[in-house]
Parts: sequence; structure tokens; C-alpha cells
Amino acid sequence: MRPLIIVSPSVTDDLEEIKLSRVCFRAVEAAGGLALAADYFRADELAERADGILLSGGGDIEPSLSGDEPDREHRGFICLERDRFELELVKRAAKKGIPILGICRGEQVIAAAFGGHIIQHIEGHGQSVPKQETSHYVNIKKNSLLYDIVKTERIPVNSFHHQSAGECPGLNVSAMSDDGWAEAVEGRDGFVLGVQWHPEYLCGDEKQMRIFRALVEAAGRYGDAKNTVLPYNGRDMLYSG
Repeated sequence: MRPLIIVSPSVTDDLEEIKLSRVCFRAVEAAGGLALAADYFRADELAERADGILLSGGGDIEPSLSGDEPDREHRGFICLERDRFELELVKRAAKKGIPILGICRGEQVIAAAFGGHIIQHIEGHGQSVPKQETSHYVNIKKNSLLYDIVKTERIPVNSFHHQSAGECPGLNVSAMSDDGWAEAVEGRDGFVLGVQWHPEYLCGDEKQMRIFRALVEAAGRYGDAKNTVLPYNGRDMLYSG
């Protein structure tokens, strides 16, 4: 069976409808997984059933949840219900060793869940060209999960954010932009990865597609392990290549 990837979607401005680009489903499907969008409740039950977690992009995170002061001039759309749900889901998933991938906002949610701060506004990272085009490069550190996945120290990415993961003692920063902002964070055990760009729109590039394959492969190993009586070690979930 395909690994079940629970996807946390965005929400409309009136908070009454969830929304998620179909490219997320296509990327997970092409990688061999089964994607299922979830509303913002029952994080405990979802963590019991999920083989992997995918946090999609979206608006800002409520600053108080990461111990930060709001920037009222640049503050974007906030859904407190989503914030609380995703933070709980990440914490439960990380504790159980469930593989987690965060995209754009999702990277920042991972950072906040691990005790990090969110820089409330940066300039120059909202591209004007289409989502399927890249606008800048990121520099990837060797000896990182991300490097093991994409096999390169420098990769072109798209960019649609005005916030950035800041200081985060519980995670490693594994990629930086040329102007010095965090572009990827990852856990120190198992498969926990957040990328600041949107690889789902760049899956025509094999290196970007590998990010989703890595998530699904790790989720498959997690699912196999949870369905056996053998002890499971989250460190075994690293990407195979």
C-alpha cells in the first residue's frame, strides 16, 4: 500500500473553506504516496494514522506562538486555528518519529514547533514571475539531510514569502539564501525537513522531485515499522538516494 501522507491545507479568508493546490497531491502521487488533506482538528488521531506529514504554504503564523512581536505594517493573514493545529501535529509527529516535510510557511511552523523564532518581515523574497519559475539560488550545507536528498550544494528556487525562520536551537539550518536568510531547517534525528521555497511547482526538476520522493520513502519505512512488532529507530528514515 502507498504510504499515507496527511497534508495540512490553507484556508480561505472567511475561514470556512480549506484550499490546497492540486500540485501538492500530484507531487506526492508521483513520488508513490497517497495524499489526504485534513481539516484543523484531531491532530492526535491523525498522528496515529499518518505515515508522513506535509505542511503546505499559506499565511503568517500568530507571532505570540513563537514568542515574537508582531510587525503590524507587514502582517499577513493569520488563522489561529491552523497555527495551533499544525504546531500540535508537528510536535506529536516528531515525538513518534513520523516523517515531516514543511513547505514555505510549513518550514516556519516546524521552526516554531521546535522552539524557534520567526523573523516577521524581510524584503526581496516575493518573486513577480510565475510559480513554476525560479528567482534565486540557495546554498545547501553538506552533511545535511537536504544535501543527501538533492546531491548539490546550490539549487535554484522560487520564492513567495515575507517571513523567515530565525534562531532555532532545536533544529539545524541546512540551506541559506545568498542574502543570508534561512532557506531550509531540519531535525537532528529522523526525517524532519522544512524548505522555504515551493518545490511542488518545480517537480519538472529532478532535484526538486527528490524532496517528495524522500518524504514518501521515509513514510513507507515508518509505516512498515509501525505495522510490525520490531522496535523502530527514527534515524533509519534517512533518504536512500
